[in-house]
Amino acid sequence: MLGMNEIRHSAAPQQAAAYLSRARANRERALGALRADYIVTITEDGVTTNELVFPEPPSFAMLARIVPDAYLAEFTVRRRPRRPAVAETYFAAE
Repeated sequence: MLGMNEIRHSAAPQQAAAYLSRARANRERALGALRADYIVTITEDGVTTNELVFPEPPSFAMLARIVPDAYLAEFTVRRRPRRPAVAETYFAAE
């Protein structure tokens, strides 16, 4: 893999621009995979459920500390949008 100095000195400007464009696209794709909410659905009585939302995957030890007498009903990963919703952006600015 070429470093930045090698690109600047040996490659044509168009090749360098294409290389950097691909690098940016790959970085965005990789970061997009990391933007997710981890939703854990638990139940204490088998009838009612509660959802816990985590920004990173929780461990079983963490869940046991938070709700010791609950059963794990479901674990879901929900991807977050790359850009915040327009309404969220508008109201956050006020």
